[in-house]
Amino acid sequence: MALVPLLEDITPEGDEAQPGLLNAITLVVGAPAMGKSTHFYSEGVAGHSDITVQRGESLERATDVDSDQLVIIDDFYRAYQRTSGNRAAILEELLQRESGVCLVTRPWCLDWLLEQDDGDHPLSVDHIAKFEHIYYIQYDLRRNRQAAIDACSDAAGEQINSEQLKILQYSGYEFDSDVLRAYPRSVAPGWAAILPLESSSCWLSARGAGQALKDLGASASLSKSLDKIRDSVSSVLSSGSISLGSAVAGAPLGAAGGLLLVWFLLNDGGLNSDSVFDALLDIEMTPETKEELERAWDLPPDTIDNLLKLSTPETMAALAQLQENPPEEIADDLATIESRVGEFEAGLEALDQAVEELEARLQSVEDVIDVEGAAGTLADFEATIYEEEQRLLRTSVDGEIPYHGGEDHEIVEEVDGNGTGFVVLRGPHGTGKSTAALRACRTLADRGYRIRLPNFDASIPEAIEENLATTDGETVLFAFYKRGTSGDNVVSDERDLKYLLRWLEDGLCSAVILECRDELYSSFTDLPKLREGSSELKQLFERRESVEFEPLAEYDEPIRAVIDWTLEQLDVELRAEGGRETVREQVIDLAAGNPEIAKIATRFAVTGDDDLEGIETMDELVWRDIEVLFTDVAVGGETFEYVSALREALTAELRIMLGDDADLVESAYYLLGYLDGKVRERVRDGVRDLPDWMQQDSDIEADDVPAEIVLDPSDNWEITPDVYAEVVFRRKGLNHNGEADGPELGFSRYCRGLGELENGERYVGLAENLALAYSKANEWEDDDLKQTAVRCSYLLLDAASERRIDNEAYARCVHELVVEGIPIDPGVLEDSISMLVEGSGTIADDFDDKDIDGATIVMNHLTYTWTNHLVYESGVSFEQLADVTVDAANYCETVIDKDAAQFLENVYSMAIKKLADTYADPETDRVQAWLDQLEHR
Repeated sequence: MALVPLLEDITPEGDEAQPGLLNAITLVVGAPAMGKSTHFYSEGVAGHSDITVQRGESLERATDVDSDQLVIIDDFYRAYQRTSGNRAAILEELLQRESGVCLVTRPWCLDWLLEQDDGDHPLSVDHIAKFEHIYYIQYDLRRNRQAAIDACSDAAGEQINSEQLKILQYSGYEFDSDVLRAYPRSVAPGWAAILPLESSSCWLSARGAGQALKDLGASASLSKSLDKIRDSVSSVLSSGSISLGSAVAGAPLGAAGGLLLVWFLLNDGGLNSDSVFDALLDIEMTPETKEELERAWDLPPDTIDNLLKLSTPETMAALAQLQENPPEEIADDLATIESRVGEFEAGLEALDQAVEELEARLQSVEDVIDVEGAAGTLADFEATIYEEEQRLLRTSVDGEIPYHGGEDHEIVEEVDGNGTGFVVLRGPHGTGKSTAALRACRTLADRGYRIRLPNFDASIPEAIEENLATTDGETVLFAFYKRGTSGDNVVSDERDLKYLLRWLEDGLCSAVILECRDELYSSFTDLPKLREGSSELKQLFERRESVEFEPLAEYDEPIRAVIDWTLEQLDVELRAEGGRETVREQVIDLAAGNPEIAKIATRFAVTGDDDLEGIETMDELVWRDIEVLFTDVAVGGETFEYVSALREALTAELRIMLGDDADLVESAYYLLGYLDGKVRERVRDGVRDLPDWMQQDSDIEADDVPAEIVLDPSDNWEITPDVYAEVVFRRKGLNHNGEADGPELGFSRYCRGLGELENGERYVGLAENLALAYSKANEWEDDDLKQTAVRCSYLLLDAASERRIDNEAYARCVHELVVEGIPIDPGVLEDSISMLVEGSGTIADDFDDKDIDGATIVMNHLTYTWTNHLVYESGVSFEQLADVTVDAANYCETVIDKDAAQFLENVYSMAIKKLADTYADPETDRVQAWLDQLEHR
């Protein structure tokens, strides 16, 4: 077994720039424009006659160098790609040189080579393990700040300040290969020489590419060039002197750009396709931008550089000669280009797909690259809170929204007094968390802080980061975890949360305030990517401070004040003697201290045809409030139901699930008072004088719908406030409180509807709703609802497994269910072990800690499964759970080389610990028996 090489950080300054290269097998990895060539080995080897430096030549050339020479290959990736024959074998020969060899490359290039299937002799981690040293060349942002500033200043020929370092950063790279660790974030001095540092920094990353695409078609230089030579190339192809397919790949024409031109000939999409390339080739991209685009589109390294080189006037002129000269006569002229683009051939199919994807995004590119709109402001936050109040009351709201409690002062004290970086607002739904956060943010703004609400729903993280980087002063971020007043500012998963904490760590914000409902808190605390990730993020996560919210005391003055304020906003005169006090008493009994429910109940009592008599629970109240939507004559009830169940759906998806007969425009118009997402904007754009809280008459006719409302297939639909969606899901999907369709009938319909879609996210939405319903059932001690949620979890996972949904989505479904305590049927897991392991592996790719893989996540899920079945008293036997655990262990050993015995030991030991924590004093024989058997195993 080869030894793991020694990994060392090297700063390209001073004595550190001269590591021992002579008589050693070394690998140098560094970011683009880091200065690996000029700063690293040039000074270190100056004056040595026994050193040969090759810049991108093939590996064969290196084997011809005298045996007493140290060979330094400047660009290992290009050299490897330009090597014919058995590349791996030639590399093996090089790594045997006693006089030494040093390979220099970028992280992305090295990882791409390691991940390719290069026939029978691919580059592998075994080759990497043969290096005695791997030097990571980097300027650390903390340790080497001054050295980085000096190097950037030298490169730019002018003084660079500390703030400008932010736009000269390389974001780092996480290797897929276990032998290598993550290449850290760094500073690339070479960028300072090519970037206008005072210009808009939106040009400094892949988001800059998006910015340039806003003007597609403005430049037609490449299009015109291609038009001129298309006829030439067509005549050459039709003459029979060269043919498509393998002949193209092997001929000088093919290697020199023929493949690119053939791609255009075979995919002649007119100006749109061409203009995509015009825009790409006109962008002033940094090396990192090119790398990010190539990684996003699954293209080989240097593909974009090759496109740039292929489109030069010289190359086009050479290709135009083909009309008069056969390919073989200009082979020498094209030899240089041939050597550049050999690897481009392998990316042809990916390039085709990439352009299709790029064209598909053009409609929404304005939203994607809108840096200013990537994060909301305090004014946006205020507007959101007031809109929510107006939806609850279905009337305009004037003046200050009341808040009764001191939690807003606690938030301010944590941020501005204690310097807390991460503050979590925790409490039941409707207890004033958002209102308190708004009041706290106002106070912080008065003290000089800038308030920002990251828009993860409509923007890319890079655009949000750019917004923060260009915001003056100290910034406080506010967001909701999974569910909140605004769907735009929701942290949907651990990836979004990692971005928030990363920005906090990097100093782009001073504090993060996150609102989290009680029902979601266990999911929040079980974020493996953070708990087991980088030490910095883990510490930030664990050092969080919580501000707790509780329902108001039922008969104290605050809840009465909420009711009185609601009556004032509704402007309803209660003429009956004692009318106000009667309403108060009824609402207080029903609301149980929940301000949001108190507002709904007050409105229901004084503005509707019914009163609160006979309504005993919050769920009953909300259902009675919207029951009219589900009558036979109502419009949009089924749409409301599906969107509630899935949490989000697109117009195109709803048409598939509901059928062509469903009038979604009519539904959108009728349901406006409950809608969020792009569809709400469509309705408002069509009819601008509609209030947000509008609710149409239940007997609306198609002719009543304004013709100006036009929906797009990609419009997303969401239901707000969340409480309405959750109640409808429990009522219609889970038969909670006695719907007549049967316990699983509604849920089964959702699963059947999803069978027509190819979107695993919708299964995840169903899983999240099930988990929330199970959490509510525990809170209410409702055994019937718990049992229904458990049965429906079987239906969901069985459908997901049968339809072979995306593996990652399947693994996320399992995670959502087990974390909330749902005991998953071991038979379902057993039938889909491969999906669970593969999907967990995809999730693990984003972990900071590369020791965490798919098997680690599966172990965690199985540990939860053991505990959940005991707590739930499901009746599943020890042997059934042991069988599925063994199957998972064997699969991991076979497919991902994870030792099965160690896998089992880990699961059993974690299960013992979790059971011991859950049952500090095992009170049942069954628990003790399981503990004994687990310990025995």
